[in-house]
Formats: sequence, structure tokens, C-alpha cells
Amino acid sequence: MTRNYLAIRLSTDYETFGSKKFGAEVFYKWFALDKKFHPEEFKAYEGSKNKVILERDGINVLKEKWLNDIVLGKRKNKPKYDFIFFYLPSWQKSLEKGDMFPIRTGFYMPINQKEDYIIEFNKFIIPILKTKFAHISTNHSIEKKYRFILEKPDGGSSQLISGTTVTKCLNTNFITLPLVTWINYYGSELVNYIGEEKFKTLNTYKVEKFYEGYLVMCYPSHKLMEKEEALIEEEKVMQHLGKHHFFDRSKVDIHELFK
Repeated sequence: MTRNYLAIRLSTDYETFGSKKFGAEVFYKWFALDKKFHPEEFKAYEGSKNKVILERDGINVLKEKWLNDIVLGKRKNKPKYDFIFFYLPSWQKSLEKGDMFPIRTGFYMPINQKEDYIIEFNKFIIPILKTKFAHISTNHSIEKKYRFILEKPDGGSSQLISGTTVTKCLNTNFITLPLVTWINYYGSELVNYIGEEKFKTLNTYKVEKFYEGYLVMCYPSHKLMEKEEALIEEEKVMQHLGKHHFFDRSKVDIHELFK
């Protein structure tokens, strides 16, 4: 089994995300936080030897290289994390295909990261990146919920991940959300779609009106994730918000998926 780690996944459709002006805004706000939250180095791709290092190069270099030479990054000192910006200039084509928030950022932290740090970081970064949907999970949980394997007649197999993004059926405008997990953020579009009253009456560990929507925390610690009590609470939350809004792997036609 692959090494387990924590994943914070944030998504948006913010129109000027790719602009240097927005990049500058991101960095100024990010580096205004406590130093324990600061990323320390950046690069354009895995294996690249051309790194941008904050202490050496400064914030002006960072903002000029926004989303060109800065796609991957990390904090090397404790508390550690890695991150990646999933940004394509053609992201609007994804909107036309039903991907509601195709601009994504993923933060990856050790599974033993402290809850307080994770929660604080998540709450700081959601508004900085103009987030419209976010959830925190582990890669093991993601694989169990969203990995599909197609066995081939020759004994081989193909596999892929499906269901981790917010999608809209263009014919019906029906929105499908990823499954509820430890901490979930729903922006105003999703709150309006589900109905704000559902969030106001939601009874789970913590529900907070936050930024442009609601932050839903189902249990106190990510260490409970994948355990029976956590799965029961996640299911309870989905039932209250409307189970039909959430991804259902039993409805996936695996042969269509792999076409």
C-alpha cells in the first residue's frame, strides 16, 4: 500500500487566478501569516534544478514567476508540507464540459501533522486562493472512495480516480459533489444550490459560517478518518444535506468510465 498522507484540496473558477497581479496578492497575504505557514521554495516541475527560494530571491521574484516557474512548492522545515497548483490556460474549456471549479491547488502534509495547524492553515488559505470548494482527506481514503479498476481479458488492468471534483450536468444543471470527509468547505454557489437552511440546521461536530460559505467539520481529528465512527458521521451529514447531491460510485458505469 502507498504511504498515507493528508491532502487539502481547494478548487475555484476565479477568472484572474492566472494573472501576476493575483499572484502578488496571494504571496503578500500568504507571507503576512505567521512564518510557520510560509512556503520556502518553488519550482516549475518535478525534478527541476531551477528553484525559487524565498529567503534568497524574495517576493518580487515569486510574483513575476507566478504559475510559470512556480507550480510546485514546499515548506522544508517543520511543520512540513508540499503543494501543487493545477492551473491550465485552457481551464474555461473544462467549465464547458461540466467541471465547475477547474482551477485547483493541492497541499500535502504528513499524516502526523497536528490538527490545530491543519485547521488554521486551511482557514487561512481558503480565502487567499478565492476557494469555492475544499475538502481535507487522506490519500488512502481517496483511493478507497474514488479509485476504479478495470480488469482486462489479458490479465492486465487499468485504473483511475473519478468523483473527487464538483461537476455539473450541462443538460440538467444537476451538481454532484465529492463525498463528505473530515473538513469540508462549501462556497456560496454550493450553499445556495443545497439550501442554506440545510447548513444552519446541520448537527455535526462543528459548522461555521466562513468566508463566502460554510465550513463543515464532522469530527475533531483527521486520525479518526476511515474509522467506523467517522464514516457514520460523514454519512449522517450527507443524508442531512441531501445524499443525492453527492458522488455515488454504485452508479458509475465502469466501462463508460474507461472509454
